[in-house]
Amino acid sequence: MELTEYVAAYLRANGFPQATSGAMPPEPDRTATVYATGLRARRDDEGSRFQVIVRSAKGADTALSDAMQIMELLEDFSGIMTVDSPYFSRIVTESGIAAIGEDDLRRLLYSMNFRAWYC
Repeated sequence: MELTEYVAAYLRANGFPQATSGAMPPEPDRTATVYATGLRARRDDEGSRFQVIVRSAKGADTALSDAMQIMELLEDFSGIMTVDSPYFSRIVTESGIAAIGEDDLRRLLYSMNFRAWYC
């Protein structure tokens, strides 16, 4: 599995059952997706970068509270995310929660960027 799939699986196990990696699906409205923004080999000194984009339900700003919960889960994380995941020595926030607008269906979007070191 790729780094983003481990992070998505960790989010699914911690209150975000609709979390995905790679591409945000059109449904459900309220979801989170993990994107690779600079993956490197395990044990690389630079670490790997990834982004999480959170989308709200129609007519509600659920995405901001979801983003805050995800930030708490991932910020300064170290350990094993899932049974078969590599060991994450540290995840740091590269940029905090940022509103990035709405999608075509007027669902609010927020993003966060992280860097992870794992082996």
